[in-house]
Amino acid sequence: MYPKHGYAKSVQTVQYLQKICKLVTNTYAVHLVTKILDNASKDQLSEFISSLYGHVAPLLRRMVGSLVTEHAYNVGNASQKQTLLMELYSPELPLFKDLVSMKEIRLVDVISQLQLQRSSVVRHMSSVLQPILEKGILDHSIIHRTLMEYLTVADQSSAADVIQQLSGPLLVWMIHARDGSRVGMLCIKHGSAKEEKCDKIARDRFGSMVLVSILSTVDDTKLLSKFVHPALEGILKELVLDQNGRHSLLQLLHPNCSRYLSPDDLTSLSLSIPSLNTKQKESSEVNEASDEEKRDNGEILVEANTGKSAGKNSDINEVAKKDPLTRRRELLISSGLAEKLIHVCSEMAANLLRSKFGKEVIYEERCKLCCPLTAVDKVVVPNL
Repeated sequence: MYPKHGYAKSVQTVQYLQKICKLVTNTYAVHLVTKILDNASKDQLSEFISSLYGHVAPLLRRMVGSLVTEHAYNVGNASQKQTLLMELYSPELPLFKDLVSMKEIRLVDVISQLQLQRSSVVRHMSSVLQPILEKGILDHSIIHRTLMEYLTVADQSSAADVIQQLSGPLLVWMIHARDGSRVGMLCIKHGSAKEEKCDKIARDRFGSMVLVSILSTVDDTKLLSKFVHPALEGILKELVLDQNGRHSLLQLLHPNCSRYLSPDDLTSLSLSIPSLNTKQKESSEVNEASDEEKRDNGEILVEANTGKSAGKNSDINEVAKKDPLTRRRELLISSGLAEKLIHVCSEMAANLLRSKFGKEVIYEERCKLCCPLTAVDKVVVPNL
C-alpha cells in the first residue's frame, strides 16, 4: 500500500535513494521497487536509474536483479535506455556519455564515433553476456538489444559461439519481443539444422516471424516436414483465422509479400550476421565498389529492400542454398500440407470469407493451389 498512499511525500523523505540497489536483489523488496518505478516522477526515475550506473551488468546476472533492471529499462526514456546499454557495451563508454548522442544509436556507430577498439568491445560484451547465457536469463528486452548489437560487431568465432548457445530451448524465451525475435531469426539463418526447433510459436506476434524465417531459410525440408508441419496441421483451422498464425501459411503461398508482411517484418527477415554471412563475403569480391559501399563493407546488419515482394528480396533467402521454388514445392506438395490446406479452406470457406485475416489465406490458396495463374506457381504446384 505504501506506493499508493502518501507516495510522493514518503519518497521525498528517503535520504539514501542512491543505495536502493541493495533492495533490487531482495526477492521481496523487488516488488516494492518496481511499484515505486511505476509511480515515480521524471526526476525520481532519473535519480533511480543513475543509481544503477556501474551495477547494470552484475544485476542482469541475477534473476531478481534482472527484473528490476528490465523494468527500469522499459519505463525509461530513449536517453536513459541508451545509457544503460552503454555500460554493457564497454567500461569506457560511461566516461564518454556526454560525447555520445543520447538518441538510439547503433554500437557500430559508437565505435566509429569514439574510435574504440572493436576487439576490446567484443571481449567486454562477451564477459557480460556469457554468465547471462549460462544462467538462461534471456526473457528481457535489454538483453535482446545487447545481443543484437553484439552480433553486429562480433568476429566469426564469437558470433558462432553465441548462435550455438542460443539455438534450441533458450530461443523460446526470446521470441516474444521484437529484438528477441530478430535474434531468433539470425539463429535460424546461421545455426545448423539440428539446432532449429519449433514449439507452438505460430500464433505469437513475434514468434510467428521466427517460424516464417524457418520456412524461408531451412534447406532440410524433411526435417521441417517431420517436426514443424505436424504442429501446423494440428492447428490449421485456427491458423487460417489468426492474425499472426496466418503468416506461416501465407509465406509458403506468397513469399515475402508486402501485402501481408509489414516493412519492419521484411527488414527482420533480411537481417544477417556479417561475420557469418559467407555468401555476402564471396559476392563482395566480385561486386563493384558501389555495391560494396551499399553493403557498408559488411560492418552493419544487411537489410533488404522492404518494399519489394517475393522474387525481389533476394537478401531474405541469401543464407539458404536450396532453390526457393524447390523448397516451396517440397514444403507444400511433397509434405501433403497443400492438400490439407485446400480441405480446410473448402470446409471453412464461409467463415474465411467473412474473416478479416481468413480471406487473405483463402484468396492465396485459390490463386496458388487450386488454379495457379503464373508460370512460377505452376512450377511449384503441379496438378493436385
